[in-house]
Amino acid sequence: MQSTDKVRLAFVGCGAITRIEHLPAALRSPRVDGAALVDARVENAAALARMFALNARVAGDVSEVLDDVQGVVLATPNDTHYPIARQILERGKPVLIEKPITTRYDQALELCEIADRHRTFISVGYRFRFFPSARLLKKLLDEGYFGR
Repeated sequence: MQSTDKVRLAFVGCGAITRIEHLPAALRSPRVDGAALVDARVENAAALARMFALNARVAGDVSEVLDDVQGVVLATPNDTHYPIARQILERGKPVLIEKPITTRYDQALELCEIADRHRTFISVGYRFRFFPSARLLKKLLDEGYFGR
């Protein structure tokens, strides 16, 4: 990728977290192209494209856009993370998954194995860990303030 090329991202799940956090943050970068918006309710994706004046592909299923993007931000209901992320990773695409990675530990391990096999990666979006209250709680737990 040349320094002037933009990374083409798909945003899967066009609800509040994508509208308020993920999409605005990504679009602040001159290196990101919001190439696709995907939602099972296609009208949600279309509304988001209009709201941000994006010339993005709008689709109802991630499989429709994977050939056109280099990475995916996955922000769908928790119980859908595993099957959608698996599809993305099997195609060798990196994915940022809004927390939690999955609802089952064995599925999370499987996604990690798929990512390794396809030489790509998973990130989990969990920004609350940086909040001062979360850091204080961690410190108190580490110091045994609440007991064992």
